[in-house]
Amino acid sequence: MDLNAEELSSVREEYKSTLVLPKEDAIPARQFFLCPVGLVGAGKSTVIKPLSERLSLVRISSDEIRKMLKERGAGYDQLLEVVGPLAEELAAQGFSLAFDGDCGNPKTKEMITELVDKVDAKVLWIHVNPPEEFIRLLPKAL
Repeated sequence: MDLNAEELSSVREEYKSTLVLPKEDAIPARQFFLCPVGLVGAGKSTVIKPLSERLSLVRISSDEIRKMLKERGAGYDQLLEVVGPLAEELAAQGFSLAFDGDCGNPKTKEMITELVDKVDAKVLWIHVNPPEEFIRLLPKAL
């Protein structure tokens, strides 16, 4: 089931209310976006969470938004309809962003590239690719 524009706006506003915005004096002088690329389970969130805190970035989590969409009976195909306008709003306010999700998806990459051009920000693409030994040990550690 697809959500209508009003329902998508409601998801966006609900998610936005959970965001931790950096204090004005901690916002990076040069606006930039941190964009991880990697397979499911590669550790993108493990990398992005501490970096977003340390660098005073607003972290936008695809997983958290997908969960909200699922709770409303919607599929994940509307994810960018929530992320795109939210990222644009935050970027227009001067915030630097950390996208906590796979930015290598062609549609996501296009959305980010257009936003970078619109606000004249820099973008850092991070390929998250842990060694196979780490991935094999992970289930045992959990």
